Amino acid sequence: MVKDLIIQVRNLQSAYGERIIHENLNLDIYRGEILAIIGGSGSGKTTLLKELILLKEPKQGDYLIDGINAKNLSFKQKQAIKNKIGVMFQSAALFSSLSVGENIVYVIKKRYNIDDETAKNMAMLKIKLADLDENAYWLYPSELSGGMKKKAALARALAVDPKILFLDEPVSGLDPISADEFDKTIKKLVDLLGISVIMITHDLSSLLIANRVAIIANKTIIFCDTPDKIHTVDNNWVRELFMGERGKRFLDGNKA
Repeated sequence: MVKDLIIQVRNLQSAYGERIIHENLNLDIYRGEILAIIGGSGSGKTTLLKELILLKEPKQGDYLIDGINAKNLSFKQKQAIKNKIGVMFQSAALFSSLSVGENIVYVIKKRYNIDDETAKNMAMLKIKLADLDENAYWLYPSELSGGMKKKAALARALAVDPKILFLDEPVSGLDPISADEFDKTIKKLVDLLGISVIMITHDLSSLLIANRVAIIANKTIIFCDTPDKIHTVDNNWVRELFMGERGKRFLDGNKA
């Protein structure tokens, strides 16, 4: 069976002024897969994320999302593409003056022309999909634990019914148990909804739920394959990554 591409990146060059971040970067992402993107500090993970969610224009190259080239689009055309994606930022980026439910309703009402009651019911569904108790609807961000705040941000990212979900360091700052619970929620959502997930992460445990892992180094993607093959990559940063205890646990867990 031929895999169905939802994102294609071809010969991407990224830059800030004269400083080149990426050069000839190529990447394919398939429908219904979890792709983790890792790389050392300063490798350009955040820059790539900004380009994939249309917050930054690449200097050169092509970026196709769901078959549409994102280059030189009008505002309206770009908005149509943005309506297909959900983004969960590392900081959660919830409005502190709104409850969890109100945060989600705000996004839903911007996207859909629906009444308040329908929007509230949709928000409650997103909260449940994110494995939060429905009582979280009335809680404010300041009242949430770290794990709950991440799941609330996830629920809001799901508000637009995205085909593609982008996660920026989703388990950063969480204890191991909460991080594991979040990873299980992501895996469940992919199995249930058939969405594609692109996850920027430095957490090795999260790689275990990924179908493939892409490694950014030397201004490009040097590896994109299944997690069990990462140890074969001939790169100093990758070797150092897996020399530590966390790396060894990942390799041992991936063999199990």
